[in-house]
Amino acid sequence: PVMSTSPKTPSGLAAALLCVALSLPVAGFAAPDAEIPAAADPGPDAWEYEGKARALAAAHASASGRMPVMTPEQAAIDVLHYALYLDVDVGQEALKGAVYVSFTPVQAGVRDLVLDFAAGMDVEEAGAVAATFAPLRWERDGDLLRVRLAAVPAQGDTLTVGVIFSGAPQPTGFFGFQFGTRPDGGPIAASLSEPWSARSWWPCKDYPADKATCDVVLVVPDGLTGVSNGVQLPAPPPNPYLPGAAALSPPGSPLAGRDAASRGLFCWREAQPVSTYHVSVAVSDYAVLQETYEGQQGDLPLVHYVYPDLVDEAAVDFERLGDMMAFCESKFGAYPFPGEKYGMALFEWDGAMEHP
Repeated sequence: PVMSTSPKTPSGLAAALLCVALSLPVAGFAAPDAEIPAAADPGPDAWEYEGKARALAAAHASASGRMPVMTPEQAAIDVLHYALYLDVDVGQEALKGAVYVSFTPVQAGVRDLVLDFAAGMDVEEAGAVAATFAPLRWERDGDLLRVRLAAVPAQGDTLTVGVIFSGAPQPTGFFGFQFGTRPDGGPIAASLSEPWSARSWWPCKDYPADKATCDVVLVVPDGLTGVSNGVQLPAPPPNPYLPGAAALSPPGSPLAGRDAASRGLFCWREAQPVSTYHVSVAVSDYAVLQETYEGQQGDLPLVHYVYPDLVDEAAVDFERLGDMMAFCESKFGAYPFPGEKYGMALFEWDGAMEHP
């Protein structure tokens, strides 16, 4: 995982968050004698239990606070994999993207792929993806995107649909996707999509019960670093649900006509299925601190992306992480994501967020 964290977090709290993130699921943390809310009724104030109330609390409290209900079309599919390509324009504070959604019907008669996507973002094209990109009919329905499939697939078939999109994401929930400036004046762009804010910046089936593997390919301005989930790869990987196909780049996607001389390319693959709100992006001119932890299942990279002016302080804060990892493994067993990284990415938010 990468824990996105604010540099304002006291080092003692940061250390506690590091250890907790290894062993607990995404849930509110309570004192031993605190009353824990009933899981069956999240209620309009469920967001409070994350301890993140200061982040856009007023806006979030004014909404229902309840998870949106998926459509019958969404319930009829299982998303297997997302391949998300993003051109992150920190100057214009905008995104240009393409997402390839690989899914299988779990019910008969699926005619449309319905994705969650904020009405304020633009859809430029949608199409079926195989050996080529074949345009499909689509329409917007509030915060939904409906793509009409070329034919009704059979249960168990695997299809991939691509959506080309753009826009300036607006804050929602706790955070969404935001552009800003660090205290030292450098640029920062980052996501925090809890609890159902992934839809505010990319098209997806934005419900945590439907987990999927994901690739995230970031095109960023020269000199900046793009961080996401999983393992960094040297080039965009082929979609595992398009055997033999290279990473596709149809017209209009961020990779089409990319200026390699002025843009950086950062490619990430998360091979463990994760929820859409756990897909993380952080872009800045990071300094990278890295060491290796010799864990029960082999070496694990500990990688931290920090602001250049905070390198010395970050080195002190994170120097105990190896000991913390060893303690957690002694209590809970081997780290459950061997071969991936564990680390931190600083961003401007009053708290921290776990991203498996």
